[in-house]
Amino acid sequence: MAVIEAEAHSWAVFGAGHIGGELIAQVGKPDVAERFGLRQDPEFVVRRTGLVKAGDLDKVYAENIDHQEIPDVTFIALPSSGLELANAVMTQALEAGRVVVTAEKGILSSAPSFERFRTLSDNFSRLGINATVGGGTRLMKLMQAYTTDVPNVTEAHLAVNGTLTSIFHAVASGASLGQAVSSAKTNGFAEPEQTSPHEVIRGEVTGDVPKKIAILFNFLGLGETLLDAGDIEDTLSEAEIRRAVAEAKTRRYVVSLYQRDLYDEDTEGIIAKHVHTHDSWQIVTGFQNVDRNPLIAPLGKLADAGNGFVIGLGPSETDGVYGNKGPGAGEAPTVNTMLDDWLTISRANSKG
Repeated sequence: MAVIEAEAHSWAVFGAGHIGGELIAQVGKPDVAERFGLRQDPEFVVRRTGLVKAGDLDKVYAENIDHQEIPDVTFIALPSSGLELANAVMTQALEAGRVVVTAEKGILSSAPSFERFRTLSDNFSRLGINATVGGGTRLMKLMQAYTTDVPNVTEAHLAVNGTLTSIFHAVASGASLGQAVSSAKTNGFAEPEQTSPHEVIRGEVTGDVPKKIAILFNFLGLGETLLDAGDIEDTLSEAEIRRAVAEAKTRRYVVSLYQRDLYDEDTEGIIAKHVHTHDSWQIVTGFQNVDRNPLIAPLGKLADAGNGFVIGLGPSETDGVYGNKGPGAGEAPTVNTMLDDWLTISRANSKG
């Protein structure tokens, strides 16, 4: 990667919504741009409609940007509707030897695409993906430290959807479901086009969570083979949603991973429970009662759009139980993670 203007690197943003807008605003501060070795203004900004704007955000370019010089780092913050564009941009930038940092989950949740982009990025040495799972928590990077010895991991429990945490925490605190979902939309945690509160919850459970499970599982190298989000077919009925909301004070949507020979199949009390088997793992999803299992109790204390994990190591957790939590969804936490990814990659490349 070329060094230009005394370490000031060129950059572009694909997706000018909540995340992209926050990224532009943060790097637009002179002290932040200098700290991250970036030019203060992006080379261009692309919305999912194809509108391209220049560095000063006033001059409009043609929709076809093939003639544009590929910047040193490209930030991808496109929604799921921009999947095709994100795929093309990531491919072009990585094939050109550039850096990509993304918060987009759809592409990497496919096993073939995960393998393809892992190869294109030289095993993620030029592709930052920490914002795809856990938002601002750096959840994957933190869990990586505990999963080096995969057979020593007995079980792990995760809350990886900040929207669901936000909704259930608000309902448990006295808000109506409608108020909780409206607040989540206002804060940018939920897609604005989803109208029904039940539709929002179902969309997060059946659409968002499986993607994050697949990316996390594959990034940590937990299995002998890659997991595809399409193989995780969670369903959620109206009755299950109503019951989970009614028990919001004790229910949180939790993803649990167990070594297959350690999983107790008689575990009861999980609303909308689904069990997925992959290699040596049983992946259990559903609205769990956080008061019944001391290991997942910390996940029940998450507020707002919090994400977190708890992981047990050694037989019967004799090597300890570890965890972490922090802000998941939200513009600022997600952008902070994306910028940290860029900083980590740029430092490693400069040393290389």
